[in-house]
Amino acid sequence: MLHPLRWIRRVISLIVLAAAAYYVVSGVQVVNASEAPQAAGIAPRAQAVVVVSAGTASLDADLRLRLRHAAQLRALGRAPAVVVACADGGEARRETAFLVRHGVPAGDVSSVVAPELPAQLHQLAARARGGTGVLVVADSWQTLWVVHVAQSAGLEAAASPVTPPRNGILDEARAVAVQAAAVAWGRIAGFASTGFIAG
Repeated sequence: MLHPLRWIRRVISLIVLAAAAYYVVSGVQVVNASEAPQAAGIAPRAQAVVVVSAGTASLDADLRLRLRHAAQLRALGRAPAVVVACADGGEARRETAFLVRHGVPAGDVSSVVAPELPAQLHQLAARARGGTGVLVVADSWQTLWVVHVAQSAGLEAAASPVTPPRNGILDEARAVAVQAAAVAWGRIAGFASTGFIAG
């Protein structure tokens, strides 16, 4: 019979091993989801395109790519409206102006403003009052997380991701690690509580 301390160590080791395996599986799912089709022409139809902010103070290359993709989705008739999900009003105004310059009528652009994406999407769902079909435009690594966040808010969500310019293997690994943590935690505690991890 095992000594009590040895038994406790063995139980702790099994828990740590199970947690590590769960995290690795979440990471594999993040990578698999990042390979979702990106061509605007094959995206499903929805009531709105939602652009997930890149969380930057300026229109960097990543965010411009997302906004152009959203404008293209609208131009191809995939959705009649574009919603920018932003952390502050200044960001929302910059993104709206960019979309208007790229052919989206100002009346077809709206915004939701909150510090983190889960709150932004809950705000959008509350405004819609019921299941609204949305096409979420985000970084391809965010695909799995943003779809789960949108669904947890009560939206019918599909992803139309973009692949932004990459900054090296370490940045790629960090992005996957963060998204895996957000997905793993969201499945345990609910995706509304994952903003502190992934935005």
